[in-house]
Amino acid sequence: MKIQVKFSEIAMLTIVVVLSIAANLSEHYEIGNIVSRKVLLTVLTATIVIALFHYLRLMLFMTIAALAVGANLPDDLASSLGISPAIMLAFLGLLISVSLVSYFFKLLPTGIEQAKIDTAESRKSVLAAIMKGDLVNLHRLIGMNVELNFIQDGTMPVFIAAENGYTDVMQILVHHGAKFRVQNSAGKTPIEVALDKGYTRIAEILHHAAEASPASPV
Repeated sequence: MKIQVKFSEIAMLTIVVVLSIAANLSEHYEIGNIVSRKVLLTVLTATIVIALFHYLRLMLFMTIAALAVGANLPDDLASSLGISPAIMLAFLGLLISVSLVSYFFKLLPTGIEQAKIDTAESRKSVLAAIMKGDLVNLHRLIGMNVELNFIQDGTMPVFIAAENGYTDVMQILVHHGAKFRVQNSAGKTPIEVALDKGYTRIAEILHHAAEASPASPV
């Protein structure tokens, strides 16, 4: 089993906790002389918003956002609300640590694969995202564990990406287990379809994927 880690997700979580700690310490230590607390909080807010749209589920986002805000409340406001920034910061670090541990445990081979979601609605959503080149929705759907290897109206997601020349979409599909050693009704593979359309970059992606996993099943 080849394990591929999404370092962008780990980096996003790490950035959130580092910015929260830096913003919390800026008023009391020398870091405040280097970067103002206001700048740190602005960057922290922007990072959390980006995480919402790209990597984190809504409830996790809301929890991290609440803890980050609580950890950086002014002392007088925190006191009036009965909130301890130190405790909030500790919980923030704990939450992110648990999230990372959970993420890595999901990567470990267990011999048990979670059933893919394969419904008419999930297929429609996957095809729509691929046709539009909508990476955000495609990531969201993959995070929901939807099936990518299905035949709908005589075609498959991998062929739609090949026909439209969507390199980023193709990389995502291959990365998440889309089968590319398949043929369409005309007997052509996704590589052949891409080359017919003049999308050499798509063909290169599939060629490299084939070299990296020569024993992948059709």
